[in-house]
Amino acid sequence: MVAWQNGEVVAVPLKKVIAHCPSRVKPDNFLIETAQSLGIYVGNTEHLSRLEDSLGSLPLSYS
Repeated sequence: MVAWQNGEVVAVPLKKVIAHCPSRVKPDNFLIETAQSLGIYVGNTEHLSRLEDSLGSLPLSYS
């Protein structure tokens, strides 16, 4: 996976990530807000409901 460490994006093996779980991030962290603005789901239902609302306006089939 990728992580933000010391001002850089770095690769982190999943074994190392799992060994240090859980790692909590505040919901108002700028990285969380950035991810959400890009449409990335980060585990909160509020963002998911906004995503479902926006997907509802998309066509689901093409002719």
